[in-house]
Amino acid sequence: MKSQTTENRNNSIIENLENELNEMKIKLRGAETTKDLELSEQSSNLKDQIQKERDASLNYQRELQERHNDSVKQLENRIKELDSRSKKIFDEKCRFELQNRELIAKVKLYEDERSSEKGEIKRMKLEKADLDKDFQKFTKDIHSLSTQLAVAQQVSI
Repeated sequence: MKSQTTENRNNSIIENLENELNEMKIKLRGAETTKDLELSEQSSNLKDQIQKERDASLNYQRELQERHNDSVKQLENRIKELDSRSKKIFDEKCRFELQNRELIAKVKLYEDERSSEKGEIKRMKLEKADLDKDFQKFTKDIHSLSTQLAVAQQVSI
């Protein structure tokens, strides 16, 4: 009897433990289900957040690309403008250099003419000096002849 009572008691303890184990399994399944739901909700929230971040990143990349493209277009336009100005300045420089060469040639020509004219003036001054001498001699000769004529006329009277 004693062994039967011990056995009954052991059976009762085992039964109680089995009941507690079943209750724990039920609680565990509930906790697992709750945890699964929480994890599923967190996963869904993370996926939404990741998608939002991706969308924001893509929008930011598009915006950066648009700004980059705008900057490139502005720089290309500026380069075209500067190229055009540079060409105009180069053309103007060439035109001024040509004019400068032409003016230098004219100045050289004028200097040559001036030098030639200076020589001509010098020659003319010498010729004038000679003519002045000749004129003085001629005037002296005329005066001498006039005096001789006057003397001859008086003698013949």
